[in-house]
Amino acid sequence: MNDSTFGIVSMIVLTLVLTPVVLYAHEAFQKLVGRFRRTYYYRRFPPISEAEFVHRCNPGVDRAVALCVRRIIGESLDIAYDEIYPEHRLSPDLGCD
Repeated sequence: MNDSTFGIVSMIVLTLVLTPVVLYAHEAFQKLVGRFRRTYYYRRFPPISEAEFVHRCNPGVDRAVALCVRRIIGESLDIAYDEIYPEHRLSPDLGCD
């Protein structure tokens, strides 16, 4: 086997060996970041009741409409109902992209 063939074979072997390792490391890092974000989120926004949610809404907001929107957002984004605040923004706070 000459040097150029050995180099090609080495690169192929390295690619086959390192690709799963890099993918696993990336996935582990993403899980760690997700765990950190959830912990930060729960500390910043602990669960609140319906009464507290309505109290935090702007004056004049209909209670039934506000709670219906809260339920729809929770179901659509797979977020617990009592963890949604009226002051949340869809993209930065709730992760809706």
